[in-house]
Amino acid sequence: MVDPETARRSANVWLLDNVGNLLGTENPELIMGSQLLWRCDVVLGTPSLDQPGKGNSYRVGQIRLDAATGEIQDTDTLAEDLLSHAATVP
Repeated sequence: MVDPETARRSANVWLLDNVGNLLGTENPELIMGSQLLWRCDVVLGTPSLDQPGKGNSYRVGQIRLDAATGEIQDTDTLAEDLLSHAATVP
């Protein structure tokens, strides 16, 4: 089974490759059902121009990974959905 930190890092790599560099994950949570999944919140980090190194983060969705293999689930529309949610952040 994939541990929570490995799942989070895998999700971050997928986001970087498929969505963009301002999105990241946090709060991995194991979901038990017919399939074991890791679910992580996807957050948009916005840098602060007046205070370098600081900024805000906004939750724009979630990403799910197979807990046994680490494979990202529901990739068909995931990038598109996350981008559209991120575009609504003020």
